[in-house]
Amino acid sequence: MKDILTIVIPCKNEEDYIGNCLKSISEQKDIQGVRIIIADAKSTDTTIKIINNYSNRLNVEVIDGGLPAIGRNRGAKLANTKYILFIDADAEIFDNEMISASVLKMENEKLDLLASKMNSKFLAVKLLYKINNIIIYLSKYDKPFSVGIYMMVKSDIFKSLGGFPEDVMHCEDYLFSKKVDCKK
Repeated sequence: MKDILTIVIPCKNEEDYIGNCLKSISEQKDIQGVRIIIADAKSTDTTIKIINNYSNRLNVEVIDGGLPAIGRNRGAKLANTKYILFIDADAEIFDNEMISASVLKMENEKLDLLASKMNSKFLAVKLLYKINNIIIYLSKYDKPFSVGIYMMVKSDIFKSLGGFPEDVMHCEDYLFSKKVDCKK
């Protein structure tokens, strides 16, 4: 899988979350050797120290980031694999076969973009995600879109569309997904 997938995680001051995110990635099946690029926007807390604690288990590289769109784009520029998986630093993957299943789904269904439903172990967040997931599901009938907490995209499609728009503070993932042709 290391020759087919690069993971990009934008972050800034994520000491409360990045360890859980990286732990959940380290527990994935078939993830050995996959390059993980963390685009850090000059964290001033212990984020980098926590990331470094995973360097013996994961192929982690920290680069200069910026706002999420800038960090994602900088990480994507370094990817030389067929797929790029963008994960938010505060995301956790609860299924230890999710990444390999995502790659398989991308391959088998010839998808350009795949985004996961969102979930959480916290009840209030779980409820908000449930509402969001329903809205995203219903959008398929009119104007499909996705959000980037967990978004896998074909590298060539990502690069041909110019990546995430860097002139916005929020919703760059939504805006990028609107550019992907979902009419297949």
